[in-house]
Amino acid sequence: MYRSLNDPADETANVALSLLQDRLETTFKSLWDQRKLSRRPVFALEHGLSTLERARLQRDLRAAVRQPRYRPGRHWLAWIVYAAELAYHDDGVEYWRRFDTHMPGCSPSLRTALRDWFETFASSFGGYRPVGRWAQSYPIISWPHCHALLPRDLHWQLGRTLYEFRYELPQQARSSPAMLGRFIARMNRGGSSRFENLLEQEMLVGLLVQALVARDAAAIDTLHPAAIKRLLADIGADAMAAAWFDEVWSVFAPRH
Repeated sequence: MYRSLNDPADETANVALSLLQDRLETTFKSLWDQRKLSRRPVFALEHGLSTLERARLQRDLRAAVRQPRYRPGRHWLAWIVYAAELAYHDDGVEYWRRFDTHMPGCSPSLRTALRDWFETFASSFGGYRPVGRWAQSYPIISWPHCHALLPRDLHWQLGRTLYEFRYELPQQARSSPAMLGRFIARMNRGGSSRFENLLEQEMLVGLLVQALVARDAAAIDTLHPAAIKRLLADIGADAMAAAWFDEVWSVFAPRH
């Protein structure tokens, strides 16, 4: 666990974030080393931080940006993790307004910097690259939203979509992630514009669904175990999402 400036050791936010930067570099490098052969991408939400650590991350970044000479590029991995976390909790409210509210005093230039850092993440750690018309139209905001995997307000929409063709899903789930994602997009019968944007990311959706239907936290070649566990817990805590996914999971249950 990394320490924040509120810890007894009285470390500064910069020191805490530098330690976190090193830890994230190790985490993401390890994931990419395991996935290079399969070419399966790495996502910022696979950071492996606990709930407490995620809260400390936001506090430390807020403290850091208040410093007149703070250089956010020193902690660029912490920033893309924070951006993905904010997207994961997106409730449809305008993203940058929420970003500014949660991170007061942050320079507007950070938006462009985030895009550059996500590009670096993709080049250095095999990070996922957004594709499709939506990504072309929104070349900055598409990065944190894709790296959030499945924002919480979309959990039930994905569950409902999978439910509608659940009996075909076990066979389709054995195909490649891209083919599975393409099948889901083709079978979808409607949803919010945000959900439609997600379905353009065929590789992402395929990997995500393979992990969720398997419910296998050990499948690190698909997604980080902590990310799978977190998604499953959040789905279970949402009554509507849980109801749809319970029906989907039932068709994958072993038959005796």
